Amino acid sequence: MRVMIDSNTFLSGIVFDGMERLLLRTLIHSDHVLLLAKFSVSEVERVLRRKFPSMIQDYENVLQSLDAEILPLPDKSEVERCIEIIRDDHDAPILASAIKARPDVFVTGDKDFFEERVRVLIRVATTRETLELILNFDSNESENS
Repeated sequence: MRVMIDSNTFLSGIVFDGMERLLLRTLIHSDHVLLLAKFSVSEVERVLRRKFPSMIQDYENVLQSLDAEILPLPDKSEVERCIEIIRDDHDAPILASAIKARPDVFVTGDKDFFEERVRVLIRVATTRETLELILNFDSNESENS
C-alpha cells in the first residue's frame, strides 16, 4: 500500500508515544510505501526546531528508517484549485500533493480532510483506521502467498 501521512500525524509519531508512533513503526517494518509531501517535511522540521529541538535527531533517524518518498511541491495552479476545495488555505498544498500522488490512503486527524468534497478525490482515514487497513492488507497478502 502507498500511505501518505499529513504533517500533524508525522509530527505526533515522532514526538509522542501513541497511535501515530505505532503507525510509523509499522511502516518502518513493512513493505508499504510512505509518501510525505515536501511541504509537510518542511513544516515538521520547522515545528521541531522551534518547539522540540531535542527531537531533531530522532526525526532524522525516523525519516531515514522510513525511506519515504518525498513528493515535490505542487504547482501554484494545483494549489489554487485546492484552495477552492478545502476550508483551510494552509491545507491546500497537502491536498494538491495527495491528489497528484494518488496514495491508497491519506492519513490525517484534520477534520477538514474528512469533508465529502475532499473524500471524493482521495481516500482519507484516521491513524487507527489506517492501522486496521494495513493489518487487513498484510493478513490478506500472507493468505495469498
